[in-house]
Amino acid sequence: MWEVNLLAAVRTIEKTMPMVVYRFLVSLAVGLACMLSVLAGAGIGFAAGSYGKNPGSIASIGAFIGFAACAWLIYSVRHSLLHAVRASHLLALVENREGRSLPPGRAQIDYAKQQITERFPQVSDLAQLDGDLRACLRALPSLTDDIAALLPIKHPYAVKAAQLLLGQMAASLGDVLLAVVLRGKDGNAWRTGLTAVDACAAQWSRLSKNVAWMYGFMYAGWLAAFLVIQAPVFSIAAALPMAAGIWPLIFALVLSWVLKAAFFEPIATAALMEYYFNQMDGQAADVNCQARLAQLDAYRDLQAKAGS
Repeated sequence: MWEVNLLAAVRTIEKTMPMVVYRFLVSLAVGLACMLSVLAGAGIGFAAGSYGKNPGSIASIGAFIGFAACAWLIYSVRHSLLHAVRASHLLALVENREGRSLPPGRAQIDYAKQQITERFPQVSDLAQLDGDLRACLRALPSLTDDIAALLPIKHPYAVKAAQLLLGQMAASLGDVLLAVVLRGKDGNAWRTGLTAVDACAAQWSRLSKNVAWMYGFMYAGWLAAFLVIQAPVFSIAAALPMAAGIWPLIFALVLSWVLKAAFFEPIATAALMEYYFNQMDGQAADVNCQARLAQLDAYRDLQAKAGS
């Protein structure tokens, strides 16, 4: 079973409710932008194809183009979203855990964003640190476990799929390591991040069980939200003047992702963050794990910028 406390995590999240609401509104704006882009693309395609024999097929192409354009735009601003939303919320969680009083309402959001800007004036620095931490975490399952030996099916594709899944699961711990960095006192974020990666590698067999439970919690919440949201989305799609195809399913996925990003992810992060600070903070590095991690460009980048 897990060693994390979800109820305590929920109570922690409640104390940063202004940041939760802000995170929800930003996630909702992203989700609505995707939906409006699809509808706009479909509308333009339908209008352009109305002079032909099959406007529906043109509308589908327009919808896909609209979705692709929105996805590209979101990908382009992902680092700014990390800086303004995720990292700001992590800082509020860290400040709350350290016993510091947080301003109420909008002032909490402004305070958290200001603190992040002071610590990481350049968005690119935070993005690179986040990328290096996640790259190291993503490699941990393959470096510390013989995944092929654990699988009943030894097919190379099955092993590769398992490595990808376990790597994504491990990378979900990235926000926890960012929280560790924000809590650090030595002034070198890269050194703090490197120490956190070493601690995770040394205790991965124990930590991975809790990460797996929280990863399952996030995606179970996403699935539950998806099943609930389907009904109203399909009802709206039925009222459209043309066949909606698979888009109602995609809209339901997007809207349920909003809930996952705004609520389920912060709860899982808060639970794992508390576990890390209580059980793993200050853990000695394992020399063998460090040697294996040194094969990674991301780990060597952390070492170089940490001055080690």
